[in-house]
Amino acid sequence: MILKMKAIFLILIINFGSGQSTCNSKGRKLKILLWKIPKASFATEDGYSVNWLHAIEPQDMAGCLDEVVLHYDGEPGTECCDGYQEVTKRPKKSDDFQPFLIPELCGKKTGVLFTFKVGDKNYTSS
Repeated sequence: MILKMKAIFLILIINFGSGQSTCNSKGRKLKILLWKIPKASFATEDGYSVNWLHAIEPQDMAGCLDEVVLHYDGEPGTECCDGYQEVTKRPKKSDDFQPFLIPELCGKKTGVLFTFKVGDKNYTSS
C-alpha cells in the first residue's frame, strides 16, 4: 500500500518571544512538509509504519509540538474527522518521536489526515 495524502504542505510558525530553549527562540519557524511522510513510511510485518517526524523541519523543533494526531480509516474525501479512527502522540510531553504503527492500515483504501497541535492552535491537513 502506498500512503496517499491530499494536503501538500503545511507551515506552522512558532514565535513565542526570545529565550534560550528551542521552542522559544525568536524568529524560528517550524515547517511540516506533509508530502515527505509517504516517502518515509512503509509496510511492516505488524502493519504500516507512518513516519511523521520525517516531515518536520528543522527536526530539533519536533519537541515543540504538543500533539500529533493521525486520523485514518475514514472515507476518502470526507471532512476530518467524522468516522475516522485516530492515534495520538505527545512529543512535547513524552519525547515520543517514533513513527505511528497502524496494524489495520495495510490493504485498505482509507482517508489519512494529520492534526498538529501547538499550544491552543490545531493545524489539520485537508
